Amino acid sequence: MAKVQPNRRRRPGQPDDPSLCVKYSLFAINVIFWLAGAVILAVGIFIFIEMKEEITKLADLNFQPAVIFLALGGLLFVITIFGCIGALRENRCLLTAYIWMCGIILAGMIVCGGLGFYYKDVLETKVTAQLKDAIVLYRDPTKGDLHLIIDTVQTELQCCGVQGLNDWDANIYFNCSGPARERCGVPYSCCRKDLQENRQCGYGARSVPTSQAKENGIFTEGCVKTGIAWINTNLYLIGGIGVGILILQLATICLAQTLKAQVNALVKFAKTQTF
Repeated sequence: MAKVQPNRRRRPGQPDDPSLCVKYSLFAINVIFWLAGAVILAVGIFIFIEMKEEITKLADLNFQPAVIFLALGGLLFVITIFGCIGALRENRCLLTAYIWMCGIILAGMIVCGGLGFYYKDVLETKVTAQLKDAIVLYRDPTKGDLHLIIDTVQTELQCCGVQGLNDWDANIYFNCSGPARERCGVPYSCCRKDLQENRQCGYGARSVPTSQAKENGIFTEGCVKTGIAWINTNLYLIGGIGVGILILQLATICLAQTLKAQVNALVKFAKTQTF
């Protein structure tokens, strides 16, 4: 679309040129999200490369956070490209596509948030089942990044297992009837941080009473209960972040819609003129 030159003599009734403030505010916000998308995408690619495993099988997708990083990063990257170019070029097609994509994502976030709150008990049950499956697959060579995530969660939340440390009996390495040295134990991430330098700190943790294991520096609470407690404690912070993201998305949609309307007004005026 040919732009109206700012130094061209204005005709009677000609609308103002698109606001530079709106244009570059929309561009700046999208640049920030574009960088965020690029970082997320890079993290996903890095995980894929580091794992050096074939993870495109459907059975693996449930346990491959790299797929989530790639999907989220790629989607964010593409959408912000539409926003950046649409703003700079004042392109109505790109702005329209950007508005629709942002609107769909915004609606999806609201719907998912509402469903998650309404079906929180069902969600907790499904998450518990998935985490128990993850414990079985801990150290599975085809799930290269799974054990890192489990160890990180247990360390940061100071928890062990899904509902308690005895959940680790489901793993072949920590099963009490297994031949491994770790039998009747738990991963080192179930130990206090100051004990984790000794990777054997969890050995035999389940061969003693739970109270004694706790005195020895082993976390005994399950991660589901601990995670829910953390969410309840930080509910206002989480809610504030969520509302902030929604407001920012609404702001970008409003900016894009305003810029599109200003461009449409110029195009409509140009069509009414006889040169």
